[in-house]
Amino acid sequence: MRRCILLALLVASIIGTAPLAQAQLFKKKESATVSQTRAILKSLTPTEAEAKAIANLSDKSALAGEIESNPNEARISFGCRFISVEESLAKMIVDEPAMSWSECSQETPMQVRFLEEVNVQKFINLILSDRKSSVLETPRITVPFGEEGLLEDTTTLSFVTSVCPIVGDDIVAYQPVITDCKQGMIFKFKATLLEDGSCRLDACQLETSRILKVSEFTFAADEITETKKGALKKITVQQPVIATFSVTTPEIVVPEGMSVLVAFQGIQTIGQEKGESPKTFMLLSPKVLKP
Repeated sequence: MRRCILLALLVASIIGTAPLAQAQLFKKKESATVSQTRAILKSLTPTEAEAKAIANLSDKSALAGEIESNPNEARISFGCRFISVEESLAKMIVDEPAMSWSECSQETPMQVRFLEEVNVQKFINLILSDRKSSVLETPRITVPFGEEGLLEDTTTLSFVTSVCPIVGDDIVAYQPVITDCKQGMIFKFKATLLEDGSCRLDACQLETSRILKVSEFTFAADEITETKKGALKKITVQQPVIATFSVTTPEIVVPEGMSVLVAFQGIQTIGQEKGESPKTFMLLSPKVLKP
């Protein structure tokens, strides 16, 4: 009897402590994930070349001059990654001292960080490892230097947003007023090649739009038109609700072989559910192509 009682107490003790053990295990796993993220961010400490680029951001006198002509017909290939992350991860990225963020300019609330290719891959892998984060990468655009590049990936949808009555002698008709709405992404950039091989981004603009919903309104035709032959009893029109995100970067000089990571403070991604607060980053990667 005594052995049965001791065995029962042992089983009860194991069952009672199992949830606590699982909670402790989960807590350790979560802490390990956060510590791994911090370790990766600390490994992004600026290299010598990155630190020099950061210093030149505020010292305009150290920048090379423009190339007046282009005898070798050099071209500029440009890529852009649009990154959306949750607020908690964004705070870790922005607040990490090793990231060495710099103010882009006094007029715009943007912070920048130059990255060599090895650090670009580390940062992108960090973002992709988080299931709540997303990376939208545009195809690379190649243009002759000094010309503007344009990439548009949009879908055009048409809606009947109003009607125009056409009154005749014996009949009234209604001509629909069609409004075309675009949703998708438009990316524009213009870069100037400098004497030391770096690129000056004169203007980079990214605009995304999304149709969140389409409301329909039905109203009755007025009494005068109802007396006409063929008049409509009811008219239905549509009203699309469109959310648009647009951002333009100021002038930034990107050294050869580097990318620039831009952090936008206080900007959120469109179309998110309540309670979510994603933050936005943009990774710009110009590359000079010589024949």
